[in-house]
Amino acid sequence: MVEKPRKERTYVRVHQHTMLLYYWPIWFFGLIFAGLTLLDNHRLALLSSDGKKLVATEMTVKESRQTDKTKPIKDEQGIDILLSEKHPEGGVEFTDRIIAKSPFYGVIYFTIILLVIFFTNVPLRGLTATLFLAAIIIIFLLLYSFGQLRYLAEKVLMLDVRINLAGYIMLSLCLFILWGIAFWLVDHRIYIEFVPGQIKVVTEVGEGETTYDSAGVEFLIQPTDPFRNHLLGLAWLGWLLKATRLVRNEEWGLGTGDLIVTTGGRQISISNVIGLTEKRQAITEMLKKQRVVQDQSV
Repeated sequence: MVEKPRKERTYVRVHQHTMLLYYWPIWFFGLIFAGLTLLDNHRLALLSSDGKKLVATEMTVKESRQTDKTKPIKDEQGIDILLSEKHPEGGVEFTDRIIAKSPFYGVIYFTIILLVIFFTNVPLRGLTATLFLAAIIIIFLLLYSFGQLRYLAEKVLMLDVRINLAGYIMLSLCLFILWGIAFWLVDHRIYIEFVPGQIKVVTEVGEGETTYDSAGVEFLIQPTDPFRNHLLGLAWLGWLLKATRLVRNEEWGLGTGDLIVTTGGRQISISNVIGLTEKRQAITEMLKKQRVVQDQSV
């Protein structure tokens, strides 16, 4: 069987993305915790400020909702407590809001949110990233050596952060919609396109396309941020897909990078370009083709 000749590339376009690109763990894990909360399927009860912990059977709750009358039940210490759907002083109001029994979902989710905010706003490139990782490892080892690691872990696990099903879904879906608008509509309007003999640039949404001659064009890929470009940019997923041969296109890749192009005395920056490492060779080859075109035109 004769292989079809590979179609020659006529241009290379790289798109800039906003920092919202890296916020996918917030809506992704929010939806996961929403599913876990739904499977847990506990209900939220509201107590007054002087309420006590209750142990109520399903029959007690059902009868209370049907009659809407206060009735005494026993708590764990055997003390009578009034149960009422109208939430009088000292009573309890049962709701249909679904919430997880485990407090760990909320703790983990807030940790994810804080880490995403930190890594998307604090650049850690090159030596800075290495020192940051070294500092984390040293602190971890010191805490472990002095026996404080277990103490801190117990304190963290004592945190009781709970978000009901509606809270997870509201935050995740709203953020996903904003993420989708930015990713599919806004981000694709800011780009640099390399074509034979020219580069075409759009640096602002709604701005017209500016064309530059490719003579003397230089491009530089900034050092990567392992947390932003590799971890949140899903470079690890791209490597995994290629290692398992689920993707065989060598020019395809995940992970992000920041590109600086210098032409005509002007420096143009395009940030958060997806698959920039794999596109480096394609850009280099396109610039060589541009020079050949120019030499032939002289």
